[in-house]
Formats: sequence, C-alpha cells, structure tokens
Amino acid sequence: VLLRVLDDAGEVVLPSQFLEVADSMGMGGEVDSWIIDNALRQLAEMQRRGKDTTFYIKVSADTIADAELAFWIDAKLAEYQLQRENVVFEMTETAVVDDVSGAAAFVTAMHSLQCKVALEHYGCSSQPQLLKRLPVDILKVNGNLISGLSSNHENQIRVKAIVELARNLDMQCVAEHVEETGDLALLWQFGVQYVQGNFVQIPSKELDYNFEGDITGEESSLFANGIY
Repeated sequence: VLLRVLDDAGEVVLPSQFLEVADSMGMGGEVDSWIIDNALRQLAEMQRRGKDTTFYIKVSADTIADAELAFWIDAKLAEYQLQRENVVFEMTETAVVDDVSGAAAFVTAMHSLQCKVALEHYGCSSQPQLLKRLPVDILKVNGNLISGLSSNHENQIRVKAIVELARNLDMQCVAEHVEETGDLALLWQFGVQYVQGNFVQIPSKELDYNFEGDITGEESSLFANGIY
C-alpha cells in the first residue's frame, strides 16, 4: 500500500515530503492509524468480491512503539471480518535498529492477531544478528542492492547472502525495486520468491492487474503496487 497526498493545486505530494514533517510533529501514529483503517476497509471489500489479495501496510516507529495499538488493530480486523493472514505489516530496517525490543514486541503482538510482519529495506546495515531477535515472516531486500544487480558483482554476493539467510530462518524473501529483465533472471536464480517494482507494474489506484501468464516455468510470484 503506497500513500500519496494532493496539495491545494492538485499536485501529488510524495511521502518523503510529508511523512518526515508528520513524524516531527508527533503525528506519525495518527497517519498510520488512518492508513491502516482505510487499507483494511479496502481489503475487506476486495475479499468480499472473492479477490485473493494481500495488503502490505507500512508502519512508522511511533506505531511500532505503541503497545496499545494491537487492541485497536484487533478490533478493526474483527469489524471488517478479514482473513487475517492476508494482512502484512511492514517495518523498515532503520526503525527497527533504533528500537529492537519494541520491534520484537510488535512482531509478537501481530502474530498473536494472526497477521504477518515484513522487514523492508533489509541490507542497509550489516546486522545479520538482527533477524535472530526479530522472527518476521517476510524479508524484503533493499532496492538499492537490486537496482543494476546484473552488472554489480558485489551486490550480487550480498543479495545471495541475504536470500540464504532468509531461507535458513524460514522467511519468505522479496526483492524490492525490480526494474530490469536481467535483474529478475538473477533473482530467480538466487532463490528469491517474490519481486516488487515497476517491472511488474507501476503504482495504480486500481488493483485489477492480472498476472497470470506473465511468468512461466516454476511457480513465482509478483507484487502489484496500490496507491491511496
């Protein structure tokens, strides 16, 4: 789930331009709550239409640290009668490093609600021991390591190591920001299970893309990007 805001002139404002301001004003948690509520409502509608869709919902450091939020999320999941395994909350590696204990508690709380947790942008820091303290379900490889992967031998070594680490810890692995055919081919060779990026589909307000027939051979999976 990607968030966009329109300014007074109707121009799109990217998260990098307004989320930092919201966080500095102590409003990060409020923004997250609005996103979570609207995303769960939309997911419930898709499930009622028979769509087997999973939403990945980003959460800020404020949300991760909010010990009471799990009760509110539980109530929302019950209100919308959602299949909970189709709800994945995403934490950034940067936010986690700043509060590992809080992040571990958040993972435990979400698992108690039967939701999943993903760690995104992984690979920013050299802390493989981080994953041993965070039993997340999904590991998303930092897009900076993926871009131009086919021509960057050093990043190939790092990505292969991350994929192997995820496999050993029984975590699903997602490659972010996949833009090139050559990068995609390498990622399949490395054992990456899912890919996300404009190579698959550019962000859209409608999640109506049909991926069937786009990938042949062994079963593979793609992510579509939805915008609010």
